Amino acid sequence: MSDTSDHQPDDNIDLVDLISLFIHDLRVPTNNGLGYCELFQSEIPLSEEKQREFQKDISRQLEEISRLLKEYQPRLQNKLR
Repeated sequence: MSDTSDHQPDDNIDLVDLISLFIHDLRVPTNNGLGYCELFQSEIPLSEEKQREFQKDISRQLEEISRLLKEYQPRLQNKLR
């Protein structure tokens, strides 16, 4: 998937930096998904093929967000202990 994070959080990183990385990594798939949703809500006519393509793209963006949540959750929990 092309929207994966470019870096792996290090266990030695401090909490503030880890949260900053997390927010940065979530921004791309979130903004992409919102952009596709805005296209659906616009007055621009979309073919069925284009609609299916956008639906798949939205699904991929949501899968990326889910992956990032799974990746960061244990690291954030460890930092809070």
